[in-house]
Amino acid sequence: MKKKIAYLATPYSDKDPLVKEERFQKVNRVAAKLIERGEIIFSPISHTHPIAMVGNLPGEWEYWDEFDRAYLDCCYKLYVLMLEGWKESKGTEAEIEIAKELGLEIEYLNYEDFEDADDNLKHIAVTFEKDTSVDWYEDENSEKPCDAGHIISKGAFVEFDILSDNGETVDVIEDFGVIKGLAKDNFRIEK
Repeated sequence: MKKKIAYLATPYSDKDPLVKEERFQKVNRVAAKLIERGEIIFSPISHTHPIAMVGNLPGEWEYWDEFDRAYLDCCYKLYVLMLEGWKESKGTEAEIEIAKELGLEIEYLNYEDFEDADDNLKHIAVTFEKDTSVDWYEDENSEKPCDAGHIISKGAFVEFDILSDNGETVDVIEDFGVIKGLAKDNFRIEK
């Protein structure tokens, strides 16, 4: 049986959590574009970043080595997303070596070739200045929230992309979905 899955590698680990988050967002956007083109993509960062965050698991290659090897063994191809630091990344280097050992096709991707993947969204990090009740929607077109009345605690640090700026409020996309009508006076922008 012919293997159909392509593996999307990119650097991830960094001392700065904002760099890790940026890499996570960029690889997700590229994975989405590849899927849109008809590829079946496994992106270990897209898959394990949320699991590691919720489960408080390590993000280093050594921890995920066996996991990623198993997935590479199911793939016909390795895409390498050449984000800053990819040549120095222990994990990306190991994924390339494993792919060579397995005889996988290897293709290198420039993020700039996926510029429209950003969809002109502004990515920001914020700290909430007060407890804030929000409703999460599955997407920007959903009329009914999938999680209503969720509280984001004062002091919470959150990153999201702004979908629309409505003056005193913003609609944003966050890991859990879309938040509509988020009042700007509830948070302070960090970057």
